[in-house]
Amino acid sequence: MTEMKPGDESPDLDNLSDAAKRLLSEAEDAANLDALQGVWTAINPLGKAGEITAPEAELVRARVRALKGQMTSESHGAAA
Repeated sequence: MTEMKPGDESPDLDNLSDAAKRLLSEAEDAANLDALQGVWTAINPLGKAGEITAPEAELVRARVRALKGQMTSESHGAAA
């Protein structure tokens, strides 16, 4: 079992910052990979500005990765 360090906790989804909620919403609404890339690019500046926490940033990254995987598999499925 790995030891949990302060800051490693998963963010409480009910208490996300407004910036994290906005990024998740933008990711969900992304129509294409370019839009998802824009969300991904916005994560670090918001983290550095203190608008999102490290766990929130990781949550958004994970969601963007999942959505990118869905978009990629859907585009490959459509081409087949």
